[in-house]
Amino acid sequence: MTVIAAAMGTACIVTAQNKPASPVNDSEAYSVYASLLPKVWGDIGRPTKELVVQRDTVTYSRCLPSNGSLDTEWSRVVASYNSENSNNRTLVQGQSPVWTFELGSTDTIRSSNAYIQVSAVGFDELKTRALVYVQYRSGAKGGGGRYYFLQKVEGSWREARVPGGNTCGWDA
Repeated sequence: MTVIAAAMGTACIVTAQNKPASPVNDSEAYSVYASLLPKVWGDIGRPTKELVVQRDTVTYSRCLPSNGSLDTEWSRVVASYNSENSNNRTLVQGQSPVWTFELGSTDTIRSSNAYIQVSAVGFDELKTRALVYVQYRSGAKGGGGRYYFLQKVEGSWREARVPGGNTCGWDA
């Protein structure tokens, strides 16, 4: 599958501070994306032949998990997430060990019938726990977004059930 990443903001997105964007260079972050994007794309019915992923990362502060209700290990993941997303970030072509994507223009994402946006990934120190925000837009399905808590199990990222880790999501 070819993935095209492009830059564009939408009204319900809260982006990071207005600072120069820094690239997401962590290969483990791309492993996290690769574990979630096929699921999200499938959940919205694969509305187009090409999966379009926005190049610039996004967050949605209304649904951010709270550190206070989480155990220490997951609180560190949330703190890492906040740090990773405190500045503008961009995805980098060729970084994913599992899938590839091409960087596109703002027009590319605007002309797409459906696309996905992701945040930078927050990890624990051992990179066995992660937190990421993923949202989508689809002409047929509207849009939606939510946070995902993930844990690395036998080398693969899987969604984790986290006590106190309730997050909200949104659908349009």
